[in-house]
Amino acid sequence: MHMGGVFLSPTRNTTANSRMVRHVNPWNYKVKVHTYDDYEDEFREKMVEAGLPVVKPLEETSDNAENKE
Repeated sequence: MHMGGVFLSPTRNTTANSRMVRHVNPWNYKVKVHTYDDYEDEFREKMVEAGLPVVKPLEETSDNAENKE
């Protein structure tokens, strides 16, 4: 029963030239990179509301500054 696997095994029947030839996956697509700075800029208000630490402080708007005075 297992003897056929010796001849039909996919790893036996493929070429082992991965060190000589660069194989590129044809389904790979470009991934948009979202850096932490971009992420924090986008979600800073929600992060502050949730109590998460942020690198840059939340900028106060002019409305908030007038109300504090």
